[in-house]
Amino acid sequence: MALQIALLRRSLAAISLVFVFALAAKSALAQSEPISIFFDARGSAVNESALQIVAVVKDVLKPNVKLTIVGYCDTAEPDAMKLSYARALAVAKAFIDIGVPAGAQITITGKGATNLRKKTGPDVPEPVNRYTAITVSY
Repeated sequence: MALQIALLRRSLAAISLVFVFALAAKSALAQSEPISIFFDARGSAVNESALQIVAVVKDVLKPNVKLTIVGYCDTAEPDAMKLSYARALAVAKAFIDIGVPAGAQITITGKGATNLRKKTGPDVPEPVNRYTAITVSY
């Protein structure tokens, strides 16, 4: 019984976190700010929380939208340009899989270990620097 309660609490916490991210994404869209999706070290897989953010963004897109998706890495990740591009591509694929409005244009770019959110030296793993920035425009 204690295990079931612990699992239920963990599930509720995860749902609450996704809800908070969804609200933040809607707020960012309203203010034309980039929306961020974060990644595990050396990874480009879009996790369940990221898919929730993509779904929220997709729901407010209008026809002929322009999505610009730029991937970034931290300074410890090898082959940062390739990995950052793979991250942007994975997010673009998530949008395509869920469906985007007619006439949508998606541009993807990988920028490697640039535009660090938290300045670090070389070879420093930093989770906040492993992200994609999604910009919506018309």
